[in-house]
Amino acid sequence: MAAKPSLPGERRPVTILFTDIVGSTSIAERLDPEEWREVVQGAHRIVGEAVRRFGGTVAQYLGDGVLAFFGAPATHEDDPLRGVRAALEIQHELKGYRSELQGLVDDFQMRIGIHSGTVVVGEMGDAGHMEYLAIGDAVNLAARLQSSAEPGNVLVSEAIARATRQAFELEDLGEISVKGKSGGVHVYRVVG
Repeated sequence: MAAKPSLPGERRPVTILFTDIVGSTSIAERLDPEEWREVVQGAHRIVGEAVRRFGGTVAQYLGDGVLAFFGAPATHEDDPLRGVRAALEIQHELKGYRSELQGLVDDFQMRIGIHSGTVVVGEMGDAGHMEYLAIGDAVNLAARLQSSAEPGNVLVSEAIARATRQAFELEDLGEISVKGKSGGVHVYRVVG
């Protein structure tokens, strides 16, 4: 049987948003799997709705996290702004969700990282499973920013800060060391 030819990728600038539930392993350990599934689905609903509201695309639901794009497949001139707005809305909506979870999961929080850069986007996988994904260092950096963010915070790269500093209050955190990068990465926390 011949392999299905891969679809060509497209090189383009994209804003990447990564979310992750803080302490998910210990939360999942304390809950019944069906309860944990409900908790994660509620968080995914909040993230998905915010991403779509601001014109983004959810690329993957990654267990307790989400990978989303602004600028692929649909492009807007203000994709970095849209990504930060979505992140702030996610954190705002999680406050209400956190109160719904009281007694089941105390202090439910997410961390979010956002970066813009050039990637190759397109359908990736094989004949059995295809996904619309982005490949490139920009995706890796967004993931590292997410893992470096404090619980309940949004951490953005210098590229996002340059594109959004007129619209948002940002706290300059200076350079941090991130796994896989030879030098430091300048980061900012979105204050509001």
